[in-house]
Amino acid sequence: MRKFLIVFTLFLLPLMASVESELKGMLQGKINTITTILEDKNSSKEQKESRIISSIEDIFDFNLMAKLSLGREWKKLTPKDREDYNRFFIERVKNSYFEKLNSYTDEKIEIKEPKRVKKNRITIPSYVVGKSEPLKVFYKFYMTKKKKWLIYDLEIEGVSIVQTYRTQFAEILANLNFKNLLEKLSTQRKQ
Repeated sequence: MRKFLIVFTLFLLPLMASVESELKGMLQGKINTITTILEDKNSSKEQKESRIISSIEDIFDFNLMAKLSLGREWKKLTPKDREDYNRFFIERVKNSYFEKLNSYTDEKIEIKEPKRVKKNRITIPSYVVGKSEPLKVFYKFYMTKKKKWLIYDLEIEGVSIVQTYRTQFAEILANLNFKNLLEKLSTQRKQ
């Protein structure tokens, strides 16, 4: 039996490694696409944003990010409230992403070796290398029920985006109600 387990494990290791390699290659491809779009001098800011969104929507699970950012509060929401919250939250995340991308100059992104955290979770570390200290960015992937790997969180210099939003929203909800949170998200969207 022990020999069987050893052989079985040795058989699985290359399969697992290929998943990590595939994700790393896919992420590198997306980053290359985004970099090319950002360097395009003939496109307006709006055109660039539209093209970038088209290129990343298939690897981010924005809906799960929205759900995780509310924590336990999510279960208390009606389907309509969830829909409204998702829309505002996703727009906020995308706007935040574009703010950071708009400061792009000529930094290079180095993707490091992925690490399997759990059977259905993989983290891919990267470094944004420019004129100053490298910025550490960890892409956190999970496997969906449909067997697709998606990003559910980003950790920048040790700070989780989802956790940051959860903390901010918990503070708002401790003093106000959910409708007030939606109003705040809606107002920030228009600025």
